[in-house]
Amino acid sequence: LSPDTTINFCRARMLAPDGRCKTFDAAADGYVRGEGCGMVVLKRLSDALADGDNIFALIRGSAINQDGRSNGLTAPSGPAQEAVLRAALSQAGVTPQEVDYVEAHGTGTALGDPIELHALANTMCRERPPEQPLLVGSAKTNIGHLEAAAGIAGLIKVALALHHEYLPPHLHFQQLNPHVAIGGAPLEILKEGKAWPRRARPRLAGVSSFGFSGTNAHIILQEAPAASAVPAAAPAADGMQLLTLSAKTEKALRDLARRYAEFLHQPAAPALAEVCYSANTTRSAFVHRLGVVAVTLPALREKLAAFAEKQSVHEMVTGQAKENSRPKVAFLFTGQGAQYLDMGRRLYETQAVFREALEKCDALLRPHLDKPLLAVLFSNQSSVISDQSSLPTDNRSLITDHWLHQTAYTQPALFAIEYALAELWRAWGVKPAAVMGHSVGEYVAACIAGMLSLEDGLKLIASRGRLMQVLPQNGEMAAIFAEEERVAAALADFRERVSLAAINGPANVVISGEAEAVHAVLARFDGEGVKWKRLVVSHAFHSPLMAPMLDEFEMVAGGLEFQPAKIPLISNLTAKPLQFDAGHTPRRYWRRHVREAVRFADSLRTLHEMGCRLFLEIGPHPTLLGMASQCLPTEAAVWIPSLRRGHDDTQQMLKSLGLLFVNGVEIDWEDFHREAPRRRVVLPTYPFQHERFWLAPPSTPAKTVAIAASEARPQSDDWLFELAWQPQPLAPQAPPAQPGVWLIFADQGGLGFALKAALEQAGESCLVVLPGEKYERSAAGVFRLALQDAGQYQRLLQEASAAAAAPLRAVIHLWSLDDERLIENFSVQLEAGQQRVCGSALFLAQSLAKMTAPPRLCLITRGAMAVPAARGPLALTPAALWGLGRALALEHPELRCLRVDLDPDADTAGAAQSLSEELRNADRDDQVALRAGQRYVARLARVEWPAAAAERAASPALASPPGAILITGGTAGLGLQLAQWLVAQGNRQLVLVSRRPPAEPAAQAIAELQQKGATVLVKQADVANADQLAEVLAEIQQKLPPLRGVIHAAAQAGLAELRQSHGAQNLRRVEFARAHPGTAAGVFRDVLFRGCTVGFAWAEQLRRRQCLHGQSGAPSSRLGPAGIEHQLGSVGRSGHGGRTRRSPPKPVCQPGHQSDSTGGRAAPVRALAGGNSAADCRVAAAVANLADQSSRWQRAALAGAAAARNARPAAHCRGAAAIGIVGETCQNRGEEPQPGGVCACSGGSM
Repeated sequence: LSPDTTINFCRARMLAPDGRCKTFDAAADGYVRGEGCGMVVLKRLSDALADGDNIFALIRGSAINQDGRSNGLTAPSGPAQEAVLRAALSQAGVTPQEVDYVEAHGTGTALGDPIELHALANTMCRERPPEQPLLVGSAKTNIGHLEAAAGIAGLIKVALALHHEYLPPHLHFQQLNPHVAIGGAPLEILKEGKAWPRRARPRLAGVSSFGFSGTNAHIILQEAPAASAVPAAAPAADGMQLLTLSAKTEKALRDLARRYAEFLHQPAAPALAEVCYSANTTRSAFVHRLGVVAVTLPALREKLAAFAEKQSVHEMVTGQAKENSRPKVAFLFTGQGAQYLDMGRRLYETQAVFREALEKCDALLRPHLDKPLLAVLFSNQSSVISDQSSLPTDNRSLITDHWLHQTAYTQPALFAIEYALAELWRAWGVKPAAVMGHSVGEYVAACIAGMLSLEDGLKLIASRGRLMQVLPQNGEMAAIFAEEERVAAALADFRERVSLAAINGPANVVISGEAEAVHAVLARFDGEGVKWKRLVVSHAFHSPLMAPMLDEFEMVAGGLEFQPAKIPLISNLTAKPLQFDAGHTPRRYWRRHVREAVRFADSLRTLHEMGCRLFLEIGPHPTLLGMASQCLPTEAAVWIPSLRRGHDDTQQMLKSLGLLFVNGVEIDWEDFHREAPRRRVVLPTYPFQHERFWLAPPSTPAKTVAIAASEARPQSDDWLFELAWQPQPLAPQAPPAQPGVWLIFADQGGLGFALKAALEQAGESCLVVLPGEKYERSAAGVFRLALQDAGQYQRLLQEASAAAAAPLRAVIHLWSLDDERLIENFSVQLEAGQQRVCGSALFLAQSLAKMTAPPRLCLITRGAMAVPAARGPLALTPAALWGLGRALALEHPELRCLRVDLDPDADTAGAAQSLSEELRNADRDDQVALRAGQRYVARLARVEWPAAAAERAASPALASPPGAILITGGTAGLGLQLAQWLVAQGNRQLVLVSRRPPAEPAAQAIAELQQKGATVLVKQADVANADQLAEVLAEIQQKLPPLRGVIHAAAQAGLAELRQSHGAQNLRRVEFARAHPGTAAGVFRDVLFRGCTVGFAWAEQLRRRQCLHGQSGAPSSRLGPAGIEHQLGSVGRSGHGGRTRRSPPKPVCQPGHQSDSTGGRAAPVRALAGGNSAADCRVAAAVANLADQSSRWQRAALAGAAAARNARPAAHCRGAAAIGIVGETCQNRGEEPQPGGVCACSGGSM
């Protein structure tokens, strides 16, 4: 967050120094900035009342005006405020005397407060009775000025005050501002809280909000209608209610239940029906769910409290829904035999949808039944048959003298009940994905599926029952608990008399037929030890005994109109979705349906294969669920009944609805509660599961300078990550829809032209660019341009785009491949490489960034990355190109900068082919290395703590070998602190080099070091100047022991972004900030480090090359960052043109350890105390093998450091914290220390 606004307001004396907003007080000296937001729901009063909303306040009127010119930008205008107050009162149709309270804008400024009070007195207080003063307050004394949200905060405050009938106090008020002269007007600052009860006339309040530039707004609020004015909720049909709750975790769900239990324990808790209605209709549904049925508030409270304590609860269901997935529900319609007296009666009395459906069936059945359906369903004397002798009886019922148990009435009655249940479930939002019925139940299923109209369905089922009623009662049915094949074989001798009636499970088969034949079959199974059970029925359904009715029934079916099913209907006969055609007509199907077996088990498996997991039985009693559970694995389905004999209808339906909800079914709660509208009430809020993500601070003292062996593995060992190369095959991508052109900046070695040939062989088009003395284009389509002329790059892109037949797809930069070997004149190579490699890439990127739709930029190197499979020396200058690529990827994501490091051992043809495939199929990875036919990508990997770290942690790193240590930037900031630390560790020869002479505090600190016995040579020199650096080295050779190490701690900040850089001359001015591969900044590329990565990458590559390949005398150093901006040299203290400094981030590296991205582990050393404490500066450093002072490697490293020291970073580098500590064996080599070495700053590379 930018502090610029706060700084400017402080300078303008607009903010209160003590952080208190003292509105209207004599001590008012400014406001306090706050942060927040507010939201209210606006709704027409009539709609809110009709919907049962909880209303907090009414908006009577409002007004707004703008008069910014009248009194300047920051000074409020009194006349404008008075005008907006009068306009709001007029629009609301109220007088000023009716307003009890005004929520003032009230910023607490010496100028604004008097103006606002004068406006209120002039507008609101005239003709106001003295005993009814205008009360004034401001929420800014409580929460500060929320600026853009200040007005809505005042509105919410007043709405809550009206709701709670209490005006909160106005804080920080002791004495009225002496500049307020309201002449005894009846106006009172609400210093103490005050009750604000309802009275005969509605309570009114005003809310003011005034803008910075002269915009004024005022709104008039009125109390909400009294409870008596709100339509009362209809009384519940019974006390039974369903409450559903949900949360994102199981713990949160139990916490939520606990909140509700505590809430319901309050004396003023809302009614049970209102609580359930509000919870069901106003809360989001998360994956962890519960549903609980209760009759009273105390019962609900006890159940919720028990659940919160993980106790089992009766009448509660819990479950976990699948996120972003709607489960499929199958409706299973019950067959004959489930009927009982008064089935569904409670639903008929309480549920309008059920009642309307049942009454509609009753009306449609009047032509087909002698007795009215409702009279048959619900027990009364008119439904009892007086003459029992001539009627067959269904002995499954305990009451046999009732019309309901006669087949002619049983079948239409079951149809009607099941149809009404299905309509009720659908009204509640439970929609079937498929339907299936068992025997009689399939007729209802066909109606619900849309295949039959209700009228035709009732006609068909009534005819079926009537025709079966008159058949002789000479048959029997029995269930045999054996496999279908075994039962079918037993029926072979009785094929014309007995048949299979239903296959209800793997070992549950029903046979039906003539009584004598059935007895014979059962006797055979008795002999085989197979169990069976005789079914008490009136007729042998689905048997040869049904033959006499088939022709007439087929004629009835033939006279009906059938439609294709809108919902899949699984056929009893085929166990497949039912479809009719010329060879499979409805009339023939329903004839077969009466006679043939019901394949219930197979049908259930079909539903499961269709994805159905919730099976809801639609019937008066769950006769199908028990059989169904034997057909599918337990975990494959949830079995849910609608009604259950002997249980309260409402209770069972609510429990089943809760079970559907907890399994993820989306319920239409508004329709569910439509029978008895409720008032929405305020309920407990969601129990967010708070987690702490702050990194635990280290347990070591702030000034600790060493890590004991027992503490070698720090508490934060899992904080450390490194960039690692991991194998990742290239996934082929779909080719682009339109062709494109590839612009290749070709190298001198031939790879560019080989790549051109490979791409063209794949159907692509290519243009080639070569370095030259001037801009030109050959007849062959090859461009040449001068390296250091930025304008030529832009011209190239314009002409290449014009010359190409298609848009430019990518620009491939291969010029780094000509700069791979270290030459003798290292400084010359460094500067030339920067111009040719990084300079050209920078100019190219700047030109691309100016394009509206730039092509992708691809930077290609060879042998620059330390991939695990790498062999041979690493290329130096190309590594800097990777640093530039990181900066480009951050500053210009539109370029989609891809970096590919080629295998140095691959031949030209192989490298071209691999690169062509990578470029044409590039995926989301933008850092790729190719080695030995394998593709590697950059990944963030956790660093494992070395086993030997504890043994070396306590050993001194620098105190043993004699010799001098040179510190660049050593007379200020971190360099000077390092000098002090080195002396404390026993080092006695130091060389402090800086461009400027030491300041007075630094000179005093250096004198103290000399008093402790140290020899400190202070030299003023610019390490970017080779001549000055040579003089320093010569003087060291004359006056001090051999140079043992170099620490580069100098820094210089710059502000230019890459798009503002001026090519190679700026790239030579790259500074070293704290980002490097061992820190988060090296991985995540913080915006403050992006321009520094070029120098980081080069210096890191030098270090890695030395450490990996062990050149003679080559130092192997690893540098550690520190997070101490306020203790640094020029970077830490530079304001850079007024740019606001920000708090330094906490370093990610661990005390005493630094990883090596090559796979090795640098030795842990002492933690350096930097800044005010070790927590401020945790320096992780590795040690180096030391080279002789005159070695070529030392000169090379110093030259590199010098070139970088003279650099300007492309972004604002906030701090330089580069520390090299030398004198211990390099872990990668195991050699003894040598008397000389250098540490160059590293960072930002892999």
